[in-house]
Amino acid sequence: MIGWAIIVIAYRVENGDDGSILVGGVFAGVGALYIGKAWEIAKSDKQPTEIEIA
Repeated sequence: MIGWAIIVIAYRVENGDDGSILVGGVFAGVGALYIGKAWEIAKSDKQPTEIEIA
């Protein structure tokens, strides 16, 4: 559903400035999700090692 909304909004923008803001917002949101997931994986990989050392 979100993908369809992005397509509809992109179709209805009036000029390049609106389109660039939309694309920037989409990339920022997706980038934040990937960074958050990578951070979560990195933190969870270190946790068992710290428990074994303790």
